Amino acid sequence: MGPVVDPKQKDRVLSYLRRGEQEGVSFLLPGGEAQVPAYGGGFYVKPGLLTGSPGNVCGQEEIFGPVAYMMPFKSEDDVVALVNRSSLA
Repeated sequence: MGPVVDPKQKDRVLSYLRRGEQEGVSFLLPGGEAQVPAYGGGFYVKPGLLTGSPGNVCGQEEIFGPVAYMMPFKSEDDVVALVNRSSLA
């Protein structure tokens, strides 16, 4: 996985991980800052896989980094309702 585009984006992705944690996200794969000295440092972020409530900031906003957010659902109608309630709809 390559680096994010610049230090500002790296900080933005990491801040979402912190905010998500404060709001009760569960980390299936924690993500976080990564150091890759062989490639000159760069702006690397470890991939994160998160899960939690639909209201968590990580489930409501696009992070534009190596982070995925999973929400449980029971039916296709449930998924459509979740998407339609988001600010991105």
